[in-house]
Amino acid sequence: MSKRMQIANMTIAAALMAGATAYAQDSARTAFRVARDAGCMICHDVESPERGAKDFIPKAPAFQAIACRYRSDPNAASRLTSIVRDGSGPLRRDRHWTGQVAFQTMYPNDLMLSEAEARQIVDWMMTLCSKAASSGDRKEKRS
Repeated sequence: MSKRMQIANMTIAAALMAGATAYAQDSARTAFRVARDAGCMICHDVESPERGAKDFIPKAPAFQAIACRYRSDPNAASRLTSIVRDGSGPLRRDRHWTGQVAFQTMYPNDLMLSEAEARQIVDWMMTLCSKAASSGDRKEKRS
């Protein structure tokens, strides 16, 4: 292969990688906007609060905390999409945030969000659990 072809191939590969990175960032921005516009940010934060803030009880779990909790669940995306659309609370069995957040009920969003929009939010949310955040969760549970 000639030197020109090698340079051309490397240039194309670099352009494709840059395009994929830009698409992933744009997809995350779009999902954040959908969540913001649907009113999710009224109760939910993106990142979990600092671990030292013991007196602080958030209104609802942070997206990052939800992602870390469900990261090993193979059905997490469909389950969370259902919760986003149908809500949660005393009439459902998902009361696993009891005592950790101020609000025990999440109202349905089926009129605000389509199934695809809810899934877009959930897919983005599931990317928020970094290894550092999840190891911090494990340390917190042990103590």
